[in-house]
Amino acid sequence: MPPKKKFKLTESNLLTKTNNDKMEEIPKEEEISTSFEDEIEFMNITGHPIHIYNEEKKIMLREIKSVVKYEDAPSIEEKVVKELSSINGIPVVAKEFKKLKNMPEPKEGVIYIVGILVAQKLAEMGRTDYLATDGGPDGSVRDNGIMIGFNRFCKIDTFNVG
Repeated sequence: MPPKKKFKLTESNLLTKTNNDKMEEIPKEEEISTSFEDEIEFMNITGHPIHIYNEEKKIMLREIKSVVKYEDAPSIEEKVVKELSSINGIPVVAKEFKKLKNMPEPKEGVIYIVGILVAQKLAEMGRTDYLATDGGPDGSVRDNGIMIGFNRFCKIDTFNVG
């Protein structure tokens, strides 16, 4: 088992949502001390940083930086199989999603953070060493409608399908 990692937040990286839903730093005198003890290593391989907020979606608890560039992140090979139509001048196509590419092999003590399409493919493959950010209304944090973070992760439920 890898050693426990402790994370302590300081006034420079604590953010809160104000009454008008704007993000602001918490002044030092109002600092909230939060710590994490992780026995599992999160490895963000989405190609972009992930901001984790508290359950109330008010305070950013931590940022998990990506360890890969966006173009090197795991993805699903896709192919346009048919042009279906055009709606208001915007093409609509049918796509086929094929194999997973750029996904590391499982590694003991590591949970990979991936995008939802990659998570679906990993679940189909029977892998359990992943989490996806929960972009649904209860799991995402938004500022004026723009997603800025998450307050939880999700797994793909392969047990209750059908």
